[in-house]
Amino acid sequence: MEKEKTSFEEVVLKEKRRIIRELKKAKISDHKMKIIEPIVINSAWMRVKLDEAREQVSKESIVVEYDNGGGQKGIRKNPFFDAYEALFKSYMLGMDRILDCLPDRKDAEITLSIPDVQPQSVLGQIREKRARTP
Repeated sequence: MEKEKTSFEEVVLKEKRRIIRELKKAKISDHKMKIIEPIVINSAWMRVKLDEAREQVSKESIVVEYDNGGGQKGIRKNPFFDAYEALFKSYMLGMDRILDCLPDRKDAEITLSIPDVQPQSVLGQIREKRARTP
């Protein structure tokens, strides 16, 4: 039995849920969530569009010939790449705004009162102890 192809809207919804799930893990307030929801929705949409466009970009030539008539002919950069680049920049701006809502590691430590503990091997402890003794 062939797997039914997922619609564009379903993939966007899945991406939106993924982003929201990560924001909730970071304990973003409901107030902030409501404010950034449009950014999340648009970022999810752009992510899916970028995935689709990436397949087409890989098949396209970087340059294309043009003929404007009246003897104006030449080679120019493929407009498809400009569109992809513009969409990618917009996506990155949206994701940057979303990431700005996440607490930094230091903020999370203060908020959660969790000290920054790094695991250390037994060999590392012995070397540290030897380095401290004169």
